[in-house]
Amino acid sequence: MMFLYNYTKLSLWGSIYFFYPSDLIFDIILKNIDDCGCIAIKVVQWILPKLEMIYGLDVDKDEWFKKLEKFYEYNHTHKIDYTEKIYKQDFNETLSETYEIDSIVGSGSVGQVYKARHKILDEYHAIKIVHPKMYPQISFLKFIIILLTKTPLIKEYITSILPFNFYDFIKEFEQQTNMINDSNNCLYFYENYKNDDYIVVPRTIKVSKNIFIMSYEDGIRFDDLDTSDYIKYKSILLLNIFTKNNQVITNLNHGDIHKGNWKIRIKDGKPYFIVYDFGFCWRVPEGKDKNMVEFIDDTFIKVDNGNQYTDDFVKIAKFVLSDKCPEEIILDELNRTTLRINPEVLIKIIVSIAKKQRIVLDSVLIQILITMTQWGKYLEKYSLLRLDDDKEDGFLGYEYYRKRLIDIKSFCQANNMTKKYIEYIDKKIIKYNPKINDLFETVESENNFSNLDKLKNLAIS
Repeated sequence: MMFLYNYTKLSLWGSIYFFYPSDLIFDIILKNIDDCGCIAIKVVQWILPKLEMIYGLDVDKDEWFKKLEKFYEYNHTHKIDYTEKIYKQDFNETLSETYEIDSIVGSGSVGQVYKARHKILDEYHAIKIVHPKMYPQISFLKFIIILLTKTPLIKEYITSILPFNFYDFIKEFEQQTNMINDSNNCLYFYENYKNDDYIVVPRTIKVSKNIFIMSYEDGIRFDDLDTSDYIKYKSILLLNIFTKNNQVITNLNHGDIHKGNWKIRIKDGKPYFIVYDFGFCWRVPEGKDKNMVEFIDDTFIKVDNGNQYTDDFVKIAKFVLSDKCPEEIILDELNRTTLRINPEVLIKIIVSIAKKQRIVLDSVLIQILITMTQWGKYLEKYSLLRLDDDKEDGFLGYEYYRKRLIDIKSFCQANNMTKKYIEYIDKKIIKYNPKINDLFETVESENNFSNLDKLKNLAIS
């Protein structure tokens, strides 16, 4: 049981770092996380986006956070002997008969991905294979979580940092270890986006419980793009279109859209959004919850400089808190903030309430707000959206949502994509009557892309 030994080492070094933090000890912890394997790595992947949103971490300044981000893709690899053994077991043929392995392109928490040339078809495929000894480790993690949640002091401490349901994490992880589930979700997304050229979903080739073979789709991580601000802006529009179309139209959401699971391909001067890893996906239930997603969307669309819509924010917070908190407590917490409310600020308020009231948050419900913050944070980080000088205390709904609807609509129309989402946007434009004249003002900065004519011309070019 080598992994038990590795987890013991990780716990000891973590305890030492708690009392005597240093770069050297942190690097040792990173090595121990990698040695522990899939479970420890998955915990890191699961926690990082939540830490980033809740605590407003700056990846460029927080070096420790940047180091942890390597676990999105570049983890401990298993040997080719294991891959050949499982391939033979699942498909009743030797791997070398069909494929010539080119390289390992990534190793995540669940599996390892090879780039391989199909000898007969003479085309490259991605072969994703589950890491060895996954299931004993999952059983071990279940035991640990039960132990921790039954120990009041430990449970209290963990909840004070991250008030999330860790049983949700186990459920999500188990889904991701089944490649049949991964491929079924991939097929669903492929069918929904096969006519949208600028959103690329891998094509399924062959699948078993342990192996998923799909078309090889190469791309570059957004943070590594060396291109113009306009191409970056269009790339972030594609991220927004993909996530919002999934929420309000297809009702199947990618549950693990971290930085390692989407990339950008530049072809003929245009960005293509490539998405990977469909092991964990989630749906909003029909009825009240599904209607709530649109209500959240509407709330941030209509927010502007003079209106905060406090009652709506209270309603959203109650929803995410699963109706476990009285309205007056939520209202009191909202009144404490001096910032204009945006999804990121609202997440922090909800988490603060959860900590104080000892409420364990549903990770799916909070995910609705987390996905709303992602594209806005990219716009800010790369200065792709100019805000007025007097708006330093947080972005406004008008700038980030209502005004962006025109950009998104024109981009989709120019590229003949997500037609049902265009209809959805049209309803919002009519309903909330944005200041259309403002959208056609002269562009004074190359970083301001709110002018519709310029956007259309660039999108078509």
